Amino acid sequence: MNDKTIPEIFFKREGRLNRWRYFKRNVVLGIISSFIMVVIELFFGNINENISTTGNVLLFVAMMLILVPSYCLVVRRLHDMDRDELLAKVYIAGCAASYFLSFVLKYDFMPLSVVMVIVALYILFVPGTYGTNKYGADPLNN
Repeated sequence: MNDKTIPEIFFKREGRLNRWRYFKRNVVLGIISSFIMVVIELFFGNINENISTTGNVLLFVAMMLILVPSYCLVVRRLHDMDRDELLAKVYIAGCAASYFLSFVLKYDFMPLSVVMVIVALYILFVPGTYGTNKYGADPLNN
């Protein structure tokens, strides 16, 4: 069962998502995020490459909006590993905190970033359960 529409691809939380599709969809979100960041930097940056407070707040809001489809992708990926969405909630909350610290307070809290990278790698690389689980059929057998 392949997702065919944008809402099915990025905003559905039911079912399972294999590692490869998860990776490809996150690449798309990364490209969108990068584009948004470049546009905001062009409009709200200055010659010293500093972004205004308004620009930082807009970046924060844009990244919060990107977290909505990210959350849905993480939930489906965790479902593939036969896990509930608690880790997705913790991961997205950590990302939101990291964005807030970076874009609004202009502070980089490295331990949080390291933890977020470890969780992201776990979600990306741990294989899904073989066969059907309580969240649906194996996405690799469809």
